[in-house]
Amino acid sequence: MPIPYCFPRINVISTVLTGAILTATGFYSPISTAGDLTFLENQENAPYMYRVAGSHSTLPRGYIPALLKYFIDDHKIDVDFLNIPQDQIAASFAQQKLDAAVLSAEWVANTDDFVFSQPLAKYTNVLIAEIKTDAKPQLRFSALKEAFICTQKGYHYPELDKYWDSNNLIRVDFANELSQLQGLLANHCEYAVIDKATADWYLKRSFKKEHLKVAGEGATIALTIGFRKDKAKYATLLDSTISRLKANGELKILQRVYKVSGF
Repeated sequence: MPIPYCFPRINVISTVLTGAILTATGFYSPISTAGDLTFLENQENAPYMYRVAGSHSTLPRGYIPALLKYFIDDHKIDVDFLNIPQDQIAASFAQQKLDAAVLSAEWVANTDDFVFSQPLAKYTNVLIAEIKTDAKPQLRFSALKEAFICTQKGYHYPELDKYWDSNNLIRVDFANELSQLQGLLANHCEYAVIDKATADWYLKRSFKKEHLKVAGEGATIALTIGFRKDKAKYATLLDSTISRLKANGELKILQRVYKVSGF
């Protein structure tokens, strides 16, 4: 889950698709907002959120949908989800078409516009490389020099911001984390930068016979849900659900099921 200029890659859930149509571009566009909240969906971000091939369900799967299902049930909230182009996310928030998304305060330039939930999980960017030996290198992001890096289109990476020019690093953009790893295997780049939990998920499922390994690790931050300030009451409601799940142990169960790390 790399980070776009103002907002991170976002994962969302909906219980209904009321008033939504599938446009010719493949994005859901609301005719009217019937639900209490609108979330932005990303379909290719396992284990946080993902779609199952061949499934006709309107609901994505993953850690975030499972967690938000408790939130929805606890407070009887209707949630619609939108899947829109990356370059329209900021405008959609500003125009109040989007109410909430998975965010981290560290990723957002205009933090005063949002109210953030309790932490949902730890988030760590890692370097993935093709390593055909038993070596376990621990590269620093600052040590990368004159290298091609598989990245996600429309995102920026705080760990690499100061090194693109000074270390002569070259971006090779892909649509999502899965295609980044495929690009790495096809020798389009020497490293891919993706979230640690996402890397573990794909390396154990889609690339079991390949020689892809974690070659370096960045800083860990808290993954949260950010709500527009006029929707702050829902942040309070979500926090109450998170606190309940922590107290009864269900949050740890969800984290074990989806292989994400909690605080």
